[in-house]
Amino acid sequence: LHYTWIDIGTPNVSFLVALDVGSDLLWVPCDCVQCAPLSASYYSSLDRDLSEYRPSGSSSSRHVPCSHQLCESSLNCKSSTQQCPYTIDYYTENTSSSGLLVEDTLHLASVDDHKLNTSVQASVIIGCGMKQSGGYLDGVAPDGLMGLGPGEISVPSVLAKAGLIRNSFSMCFDDEDSGRIYFGDKGPPTQESTHFLPSDGK
Repeated sequence: LHYTWIDIGTPNVSFLVALDVGSDLLWVPCDCVQCAPLSASYYSSLDRDLSEYRPSGSSSSRHVPCSHQLCESSLNCKSSTQQCPYTIDYYTENTSSSGLLVEDTLHLASVDDHKLNTSVQASVIIGCGMKQSGGYLDGVAPDGLMGLGPGEISVPSVLAKAGLIRNSFSMCFDDEDSGRIYFGDKGPPTQESTHFLPSDGK
């Protein structure tokens, strides 16, 4: 897995999320019942503690009701106004995340004409991950996971639907396996491209 820092909420709080192209939901540890340790002393590669998201501490946080079109667990709700629950079982055995869906602000750096510009705030659906299991308890994704799949609830899909980007993203890595993730079809100034040729080569 690769990881990136993202900022969520108002005031914004930073989270070190794992990047996963095989799932859709962005979730972070939140009002934890069963979460991985967040202390830096537990992880050899961290120099600061990880964060726990608290919807009550963000002025831009809103509950996602069961009536919301992106609530896939609405059949488990007792009423349409109830906060939408979620449970995701991942391919790794006994690894899951569950909690409640919220809507909050994701802070992104804008790139315009290959120059770093102002910050962009986008409203996205976030999993308030109250309970994790399996590898997520062992530190595989202690501070959350950003699903980058094609589902409507994924960050690239939500950003595209809001008209902020083209519905695409790219990840660029250097020889030391670090790099950046770019949402949309604008990449770094050093990005190169090649033309596709028809099957007949002309």
